[in-house]
Formats: sequence, structure tokens, C-alpha cells
Amino acid sequence: MTLMTKITKGHIITQNLDGTDHLDCLYRISLKALIYNDAGQILVVKEIDRTYWDLPGGGMDFGETIESSLKRELYEEVGYKGGLRYQLFDAS
Repeated sequence: MTLMTKITKGHIITQNLDGTDHLDCLYRISLKALIYNDAGQILVVKEIDRTYWDLPGGGMDFGETIESSLKRELYEEVGYKGGLRYQLFDAS
């Protein structure tokens, strides 16, 4: 239960009953990973409730860096915990 919610600078700030604030974003940045092997094969994933294949990835959580978000998503989606190299591409 929350007492009130206010919107400021692209964020939703909700005050909980105990007086603490909870911060959420109005939008979430999406990250996808293009993972390929030496043979040029690209890794794609298919979630149980989806009808299509996609690149592994997901959304950045508030306060995460691009690298920490990508590492978390790769672990959640495919169980990968190794190092990574990345380049950023804007697909908007």
C-alpha cells in the first residue's frame, strides 16, 4: 500500500506506509546482446510464453550501468557469467 505517488523528471516516486520512498522509471531502456561464435552462428532465445525467437536481453533496472545490466540479463536469460566486450548501437 502506498500513501501517494508523484511524477518528477521521468520518474515515479511512491511513498510507502513506512515513510520510505520507492523510485520507478516511466520508461525502461532495453538492451539486446548479439552473441556469435567463430562460425558466425548467432545465439537466439525463445521464451516459453512467446511465439518468436529473439536476441537475449531485457531492460535496465534503475541505477544500473549498461555493462552491469547486460551481464545480469545474459545470466538470467542464458546462464552466462563470463566476461564480455560490447559496442553500443542505437536502434530507435
